[in-house]
Amino acid sequence: MAALPVIVAFSAAVANAQVIPVADLAVEKTAPAESAAGTNVPFAVTVLNNGPDPAVNAVVVDMVPAGTTFVSAVQNSGTAFTCTTPAGGSGSGSISCSCPSLASGTTATFTFVFHIDPSTAAGAFITNVASAASDTFDSNEENSSGSAVTQTPPPPAADMRVSKVGPGGANPNTNVTYTIELSNGGPGAATSVSLDDTIPGDMTVVSVTQTAGPALTCSNGAGGTVTCTATSFPAGATASLTV
Repeated sequence: MAALPVIVAFSAAVANAQVIPVADLAVEKTAPAESAAGTNVPFAVTVLNNGPDPAVNAVVVDMVPAGTTFVSAVQNSGTAFTCTTPAGGSGSGSISCSCPSLASGTTATFTFVFHIDPSTAAGAFITNVASAASDTFDSNEENSSGSAVTQTPPPPAADMRVSKVGPGGANPNTNVTYTIELSNGGPGAATSVSLDDTIPGDMTVVSVTQTAGPALTCSNGAGGTVTCTATSFPAGATASLTV
């Protein structure tokens, strides 16, 4: 009988406990894998309320990515949001879309479009991040942001190839001529090209002569290695050397 007052007091505490509403907002974002410099790129944004309660005063925020300017923001589906945006052509600021309440289990989708700066380098990555929040407690903030990446097309790859031919043998104290061919199989031009030809220890360099192809700048092999360089080497081109 002495335990009864304890049980009654505990039951009263449970009866008076406050239930806190919970809304788990999640954001997913996608973008094209590649987008050319000087073009518009669309980012698709989906906001989902995993519940179990409505998200009160839900807000979605998306910053203008570096290297782009704002073009447009459109809601495609779901509970109506009101959006404020930067001025068209602005390279800073953010898109902010809000609604009074996003019900549990519902989604809203958007398309945010940005213009990639024409001067953006080939192979550059552009990352866009959107995040969502509300006045309702979020039980899992790890999924409250989503990001997507698009890349400007990288430059075409170059395929540099080297061949070398020379005599099968030679007498001591004689000159030996080797022919070296350097070619680019493409499809893109090669940049900062460097060719090294290591001279055997029992030989010295007599001469290095280019006989054909894009101009190369070559060392005299005084350090035991002939090095030839070119700032650029076109696709399909072949340079010939005699050493």
